[in-house]
Amino acid sequence: MKTILVLTDFSPRAEVAANYAFGLAMQIHANVMLYHAFTMLEPPGILQRSWSTEDYFLRKDSIATTLSNLASKLVNSIDPSIGQFVPKITWASELGELTDAVKNQIFADHNIVLAVMGKHGSDPAARLLLENNVNRMLSTGACPVLVVPDGAVYRDPAQVCFATDFSGSHMQVLHSLSSLCTHFGSEISLVCVSRGDELGRNIPVRVQNFLVEASTTVGYPRLYYRPVRNRSVVGGLYRSSQRGPCDLFVIVHKVQSRWHRIARGSITRKVIDRVGVPLMVFPEMMTSFPIF
Repeated sequence: MKTILVLTDFSPRAEVAANYAFGLAMQIHANVMLYHAFTMLEPPGILQRSWSTEDYFLRKDSIATTLSNLASKLVNSIDPSIGQFVPKITWASELGELTDAVKNQIFADHNIVLAVMGKHGSDPAARLLLENNVNRMLSTGACPVLVVPDGAVYRDPAQVCFATDFSGSHMQVLHSLSSLCTHFGSEISLVCVSRGDELGRNIPVRVQNFLVEASTTVGYPRLYYRPVRNRSVVGGLYRSSQRGPCDLFVIVHKVQSRWHRIARGSITRKVIDRVGVPLMVFPEMMTSFPIF
């Protein structure tokens, strides 16, 4: 059974993301797994001490209770008399880095099609933590990551914006994305940011070729081309998310050199910071794309 993985730190923002993920799971008939990675470190300023095996299991039991309460809260938020699909919710937690257990256990035992996490606050430390967690999940190359902004309430994504450069690898992303949008009959706008050289009356040849191939290999009927003129890629994507109707924004995360990240910063992080709608990020290095 396809499963949506919800990564939670039990913060209010993480609960917003869990509610969004549960609403999405109901619509695409997927189960939900809640996951929390933890450490055994004391808070700053408190004298560190050694931990016993008993301490570890007590911590695990406490976290399991919190995850169970969250699962019950999600299930109780819906009206069972409506007759909707109700996702089965499971949960797990483990000591260590987020991606270690996810790669070694969760992905091996479950058909994870999407990982969901909440968008952290605007202070630098929180933004850095979010970027690190997103990058760690994307580095697995196992599934796309959905970042849900604070205050987001689930609604079917009627308007989806996919930021693309019309490269061949993006066709596989579009195929996967269309399998999600089929559940809702969404419009998919192919957003391409250009400095203006290509923006004339005629659609560029590479765009035409991409659209022709998409019509034959993907076959999604509600596909549109939306050129955006802007000197900045991030600025153009932000403008697109603000000016046109957009319920879900989709980008492809490209692995950049360390020097590029230091000199110019991560485009993915900048887009996460600025775009105020749920953002789905596909890893560029994915070899197997989910069918929703």
